[in-house]
Amino acid sequence: MFRIFSLLFLFSVLLGTPVVRGQSISASITIQNPSASCSIAGTQALAFGTLTRPSTGAASVTVSETTGTRTSTGGTASGASAVGQFRVEGDHVSSFAVSLTWPAQLRSGANPLAYAGKLASSSNGTTYTSLTGKPTRVTGSGGGVFTTVTSYYRIGGAISGISRTTPVGTYTASVTVSVTCS
Repeated sequence: MFRIFSLLFLFSVLLGTPVVRGQSISASITIQNPSASCSIAGTQALAFGTLTRPSTGAASVTVSETTGTRTSTGGTASGASAVGQFRVEGDHVSSFAVSLTWPAQLRSGANPLAYAGKLASSSNGTTYTSLTGKPTRVTGSGGGVFTTVTSYYRIGGAISGISRTTPVGTYTASVTVSVTCS
């Protein structure tokens, strides 16, 4: 038996004993929620159409922010009218804020017309509720991670102070809309 061990020892010395050196390789992963993202989509311009100047007094024209219906007093409204529209779309949104910058006037060159803007909102795109005043910031909420949110808005309002001396022309302005979300 002693011989067998001696022979084995001799063979291992002659053949070389393998040296094992090891390194550990670590593995890791970070899991996180998707980032919130949102945007303004589905925009449509607000159009009051054409208003004939009154021969006396003052005229005004209104486009309802809730229904899109145009009404006028003191002058005859014609041509196409439309309520302004946009929607907020988002993914993985817990909350969002819409910022609006309203013009005080529509202008044709240097000629101003007073504009009183109005905003309405809807969660389903069908039934709209008018918001108080002329808001510059509107907030909303979503379901958070792995959900989508869509919120609908309409812009309307009134143009007033149109008289027989109001210069003819096309009067324009822009309502600036942006959205942030988290």
